[in-house]
Amino acid sequence: MSTKYLTQDQGQLRTPLVERIAQGVPRDWFVLQKSLALRISGGGGLSGGYPPSHDRRRGLFDAQSRSAVTHVFFVTDVVYNGIALALGALLIWRQRRIPAPWPPTITALTWIGSAAVVAVLLEFDRFGQLRLLAYTVFVHAPLALIWFATRLWSERRALAMLVLLLPIVAWGIAYEAFVREPHDLEVTRYALRNAKLTQPLTIVVLSDIQTDAPGAYEQEVLHRAMAEQPDLVLMPGDYVQQHDPLLYETARTQLNQLFVDAGLSAPLGVFAVEGNVDAVHPWARVFDKLAVTAFERSGTVSSGPVSITGLTLSASFDTARVIGPATGFHIALGHAPDFALGNVAADLIVAGHTHGGQVRLPPIGPLMTLSRVPRAWAAGKTELSAGKTLIVSRGIGMERGRAPRLRFLCRPELVVIRVEPEPAR
Repeated sequence: MSTKYLTQDQGQLRTPLVERIAQGVPRDWFVLQKSLALRISGGGGLSGGYPPSHDRRRGLFDAQSRSAVTHVFFVTDVVYNGIALALGALLIWRQRRIPAPWPPTITALTWIGSAAVVAVLLEFDRFGQLRLLAYTVFVHAPLALIWFATRLWSERRALAMLVLLLPIVAWGIAYEAFVREPHDLEVTRYALRNAKLTQPLTIVVLSDIQTDAPGAYEQEVLHRAMAEQPDLVLMPGDYVQQHDPLLYETARTQLNQLFVDAGLSAPLGVFAVEGNVDAVHPWARVFDKLAVTAFERSGTVSSGPVSITGLTLSASFDTARVIGPATGFHIALGHAPDFALGNVAADLIVAGHTHGGQVRLPPIGPLMTLSRVPRAWAAGKTELSAGKTLIVSRGIGMERGRAPRLRFLCRPELVVIRVEPEPAR
């Protein structure tokens, strides 16, 4: 078995600024931070937002850059937490030592607020800022509240006990978001009907695996996917998020072996497109030794009663995309769902990219989608018009790199679509 390749169109180039930064790593710390943020966001799933360059073999991450990435992440976290703790200690010292001190409420709020400001100032990348703000919410805010409760304990014990509940709630949310939910896979099933089919069709969508260390979780997901006995498997991109070429190659090999061991295949074929995190590597190699059609350029192929139009990464972000009709039951597959805003003559549109927001808060919904589609389209099934359905998967993995590794009220999902023939009228 071998991977089928559709050769990549020449895509959009980086902006001149990013292209210049890609030539070398600046020495200045803050310029280094910003350049690394630009490098990583250019090839990161949600952090990418819009399609990066398709020139994958320029060697953006030389040894100096790879070392800098790891070093900056670690040092930034240590520096941030050191500053936030020092600010807290300074505020507590002022509360105790300086005459006519601020009320304890102001001290606690100042501690939390200053920690949040430092988080924003230390990072230039939005996901890096969110990573440090997670420390604010789940470490420094609880510490400030615990201190505040101790100040209230002698005079207002009932209120102090209520305040102490807040850190407990915060740590409970942290456990749910960082430990439990990222691997709490949900199998989501959708039922469709279409007159173009004469036999039922089972489609499995494996979206946004987005791992940097494939292991037992990914193995379980793949075995559950193959247990559905799909007629067709669709993979909307984002396979391995690992920017270091050596570590990427290790993760790619491991994920490829998991694909092989799980028997990734389907009677009508397995079809894959490129995601943001795949853009800095020869992504289709993750399917070596597998009968997978990898769309490295936009095109349409037929397989039995189905036609599949696969889009390049840049094409999936094109809100004015025009996709003409095709024979049989027509599926349009892209990484981002933005192309669904265009003129797409397909029965079924399948995409990923949004992770469903990865963090959802009732009644707000997803905090961010990094997509131009309406927020209601960012996950799940949307009937765009009669006979045209959009399904956006929340994905299997999560944003990595500079981002906080969490999901909250937005479980990872394996999507199973069952299309039944429409009875003749």
